[in-house]
Formats: sequence, structure tokens, C-alpha cells
Amino acid sequence: MDDLTDPKPQSGCLIKTVGLLLLSSIIVGAAVYWGIKYTKTLIPKNPPAAPALPTPQQTPEIVATPAEPPALVIARQLTTADQLTRKNLVTQLAVMEGSKSEAVNFLSASLPQAAPEIKIDIVAALGLLAKKNPEAIPALVSALDDKTIRQEAIPALGSLGPAGAAAVPKLKKIVQSKKEGKSIKAVARKALNQIRGKNQGKKSVSGAKRRAQGGKKK
Repeated sequence: MDDLTDPKPQSGCLIKTVGLLLLSSIIVGAAVYWGIKYTKTLIPKNPPAAPALPTPQQTPEIVATPAEPPALVIARQLTTADQLTRKNLVTQLAVMEGSKSEAVNFLSASLPQAAPEIKIDIVAALGLLAKKNPEAIPALVSALDDKTIRQEAIPALGSLGPAGAAAVPKLKKIVQSKKEGKSIKAVARKALNQIRGKNQGKKSVSGAKRRAQGGKKK
């Protein structure tokens, strides 16, 4: 009995299948090829070199900054604080322990440029500090030329006694000037006597005794 199946249709289907497989392979291969080629165009031929890591010599050295002396911190605050706070800061500077040289130098340098109301407190602070820090004296002597603060500078210098001798020429000039008022002359005269070691109180008492004795004789 003859086979009813025709071999020709089967061969045709096989050929078509193989053809489709080959065509798919070609399409995939072409896509891969052009994809790789396009990707290469996005990559620069000479990419920039990576930055070199710093060597131990190039690494910046971090140096710890020492804390400011407490007196200097207070001195800085004194030049910016309000009036009541400034008064308290002056007292703190006077009684605190430790080195105050930095504070004296800062206040001395700040005095000429400070506002008038702040100058008064700086002079007060320098007058107290000068008793143990004589480097404050030149600033107090210079303050005698400033009429806005010399009323405070004169007693401060007088309280130093002989240590305030550098102020004697300017104090004498004030006392001898015909342009100065009686009140400022009296303050300057008292400071001169303190610096020279003269005791005004004793003189006044002895003078009163002599006048009393003279009255009795009459």
C-alpha cells in the first residue's frame, strides 16, 4: 500500500524554518555589532587621569590653637559689652588670678579707637591692672591727652604712687595751665602728691592745728 504522506510539503517547512533561524541570527548579530560600535564612540579615547593621592608631605598639618588666657577673653568682652556688664568685667579682671599681660596689651591697643563710654571702663581696668602690670602705665599716661577720659586716668595714675612717675610732666602741665578748670587742677595736684609720696591728709591736719594754735595765741 502506498504512503499517503507527501514528502515535499515537509521538506518545504523545514527549509522555511532553517531560513527563519538564519535570518534571526543575522539580525541579532548585526544588532550586537552596531551596539558595540556605538558604545565605543561614547567612551573617550584618552580619558582624564585620576587625581593623584596626596603624599604624606602634601597633607596639610593641623596645628591645635591654644586657648586664649581667661584675662584676654574678658578684655575682649569689655570692649563690646553693655555698661553694666563692663563694670562687672572690670572687677573680674582686677581680682582674677593668672597672667594678665595679654589683656593689658589688648586694652592698651584698643583704647584710642574705642567709643568714649567704653574708654572710661578701659581706663578703669588699666588703672587696676597697672598695680601688678606696669606695662599698662604708658596707656594711662597717653590718656591724659584725651579730655574725655583724663578725669579717670589722673586718679588711676595717682593711686600707683611712685610707680606713676612717668605721668608727672603732664600732670604738672595741667596744674600750671591757665586754661584748665579748678576741678581738673585739683585732681591733678592730688595725683602729683600721691606720686611724690606726699600725704595730703596729714598736711591738712597739721595746718588746721597751726591755725587753731594761732587763734588761741591771739
